[in-house]
Parts: sequence; structure tokens; C-alpha cells
Amino acid sequence: MAQAQAERLGAGGALQLEGHPTPACNGVYRRVGQELHGGFPRYEHASSGRQLYRHQANEQWRVGSEFRPDKSACNGKIVSAGGEVPVGAQAWRCWDGKEWEERTVTVRELVRAAAPLRLL
Repeated sequence: MAQAQAERLGAGGALQLEGHPTPACNGVYRRVGQELHGGFPRYEHASSGRQLYRHQANEQWRVGSEFRPDKSACNGKIVSAGGEVPVGAQAWRCWDGKEWEERTVTVRELVRAAAPLRLL
């Protein structure tokens, strides 16, 4: 399932995350190369460098300041037993700088538009 999502988004695919209490976590995340970590792509924030990646041990997608798939530190997380990045408005556990709180975070797939057709 995660592979299907990665293929759907393609190498230039991106995700938009909104609703996290830390402003630097919100925004557009672009897929980093073609490499997969445990079968899953990772994404990097277009300007803040934050990372969106799969944490296999806990079956979670996480957002954090660094790509740390084998550590527990992060700024937000959501369980995704099926593996795909959970798209749509869903309950995430978010670190607000002082404590964990449940927040509605929205993730949208941003699919590259096809080139317009030219009539000859």
C-alpha cells in the first residue's frame, strides 16, 4: 500500500501538512530521492528541513527536525498500521514544546499536474 502511494506521488510528489502546533512542521514536504527506508519513502519540508518519515517499530508516521527512524524523538506522530502516510484530517499526537497533545492534522497529497496538451 505504501509503495502504491509512493508510485502515485512519483519522484516529484509532495505532501502538505497543516494543523501542527509548531509552525515549522506545517507546509509542503517533498519526497527525498528514490530511496526507501524499510519500504517507505521519506519527505523533507521545503523550507524548514523538517522530516516526515515512517517509524517502523511503532507503525507510525512521524514529523521531526531530523530523520531519525530508529529513535523515539519527534514533534508529531500518528499510527498507520497499513503503512501509507495517513491522508486527510486525522488525530495526531503533537509536541507543542511543553507537552504532548492530540491535534487534528491534515495531510494532503500534492500531485504534479500533467503538462498541458498542445493542439497542432
